[in-house]
Amino acid sequence: MSSLLPEPTGATPGAASRSNPLVLRVMGAVDMLTGVVLVALGAPGLLDLASGGAGFDPGEHWMLLVGAPLILLGGGVFWLGSRLSRAASTPTGRAPAATDTDRLCRTCATRNDRDARYCDNCGSPLEAT
Repeated sequence: MSSLLPEPTGATPGAASRSNPLVLRVMGAVDMLTGVVLVALGAPGLLDLASGGAGFDPGEHWMLLVGAPLILLGGGVFWLGSRLSRAASTPTGRAPAATDTDRLCRTCATRNDRDARYCDNCGSPLEAT
């Protein structure tokens, strides 16, 4: 099924449908932080009610009901962003197998010439063979 939105000019086909892992991780962290703040603001009212206090303010009630799911949702979005960033490091999500004529970089999984001392892609030193 194709997207109803047109692709931006000069963009790779299908790029609009792919999520940016960094954006997902930032969104997840912001959601979790917002949820923690809401739960922290709503928890004293619940504790006061449990200890036989005066009552439970409805404003604190919604903070707990919104904050707890936000923590879970943010955690899931953050996890998804982390998984996508690991899978995006190689086309298949796995490190390609090195051949006898290649040296595989442990940092970015790029194949390098057998006699290379540093990775062509990221510049990391390659292990001596």
